[in-house]
Amino acid sequence: MDPYVLLIMDGVIELLETLSTEASTLPTTLTLWSNTVTLVRKSLVVDDSGYWRDDRVRKILPVLAAQLGTPCTLRSAESQKILADTMVALARVATDSAVLKALNLAVLMQTRSEDARVRLRALGVADALWRDDGAGMHEFVAETESFILECAEDDNDDVCKAARKLQKTVDKASASD
Repeated sequence: MDPYVLLIMDGVIELLETLSTEASTLPTTLTLWSNTVTLVRKSLVVDDSGYWRDDRVRKILPVLAAQLGTPCTLRSAESQKILADTMVALARVATDSAVLKALNLAVLMQTRSEDARVRLRALGVADALWRDDGAGMHEFVAETESFILECAEDDNDDVCKAARKLQKTVDKASASD
């Protein structure tokens, strides 16, 4: 990781916390959000200094999970891919299964949001996590399936479809064990 990212990471976390509650849907807010989350993803991907230890992953994990419901991103389809890619990168640097469990649970807890768009995003990000490293997440099948069952009975048809898609991904990952 470049030394400058080390110096700004606390500020990045603070900015993401602010953006997660920001009601503005202006394009500039979305651009700021997108660039900030992309910076986090890139720092996760290129880290060669060991900055992203499990304690730092635990620190940013709830902040990134909260981004699933950030108002400025809910109107942008691209923002789900940016966030999913970042969460996958976060999972890849985690070395402790407790961190993976916390990540899986933090994402799945967002499926209990009142907003169907947030539930869809959470299911999409969970699907990306399971597609990327289902074997590493096999310990969490039971807790994941309880969230899938809840979403499969959702009033929103798109949420139900996303839950079935996640179920297939989880089944495929658990079958490959």
